Amino acid sequence: MRSCSTPPAESWIVSIVCRRRGKAALLPGQQYRTSAPDKLSPFDNGADDYYARLAQIVAQPGPLWKTLVAGIAGLSPTAAREIAWRVQGEPEAGGDTAESNTAEGNPASVLAVAQALQELWAPVQTGAWQPGLIEEDATLVGFAAYPVHFRGRFSAQPSMSAALARYFAESNVTRAVDAYAAQRAQVQAQVKRAQGQVTRRLAALAATSRRPVQRMCCARKQTGCWR
Repeated sequence: MRSCSTPPAESWIVSIVCRRRGKAALLPGQQYRTSAPDKLSPFDNGADDYYARLAQIVAQPGPLWKTLVAGIAGLSPTAAREIAWRVQGEPEAGGDTAESNTAEGNPASVLAVAQALQELWAPVQTGAWQPGLIEEDATLVGFAAYPVHFRGRFSAQPSMSAALARYFAESNVTRAVDAYAAQRAQVQAQVKRAQGQVTRRLAALAATSRRPVQRMCCARKQTGCWR
């Protein structure tokens, strides 16, 4: 099965396959149309219904960060928790009912969420990122391209590359137990046995193919036809 990026000659076939698989087709010369649900932009794009749609998202029951991930485009759980912290002072806060998440029943007002969204996404347009590392109990537990307040202590870094380099050099992530080590060893052993079998078969075939020539030479040698 081909991927969703193929020559135009097969584009109609791939489009059908991708639609059946729930994936958007990415085809040469064609406009990309996402198959993801129609989520709200994290930026105030000036649409007349922008704040009305944002109010519907904020009013959903449950933790605020979960409703934001479900309704705002491009928002990760970490970023959503950071917004919830900036709005409510608690990343897991949220109401159990739609009424408790309204502006009257919950401090997560629409304007406060909108402001936090604009602040967090502003570097996409300005380029003023502030990458850093997240530290808990003298241990690096994460990294982000923006200041994180809801977990541990945020330590600013000169660049995202520097943050990543230090994180993977000093954190426990590279020293974590390999959960698939045993399975990988089994597969490698099976591959090694298969390679040995193929090598032996090739050697046997090579030896078999030389025997008729040797017998012919011996016959010619015995009849005096050897040259």
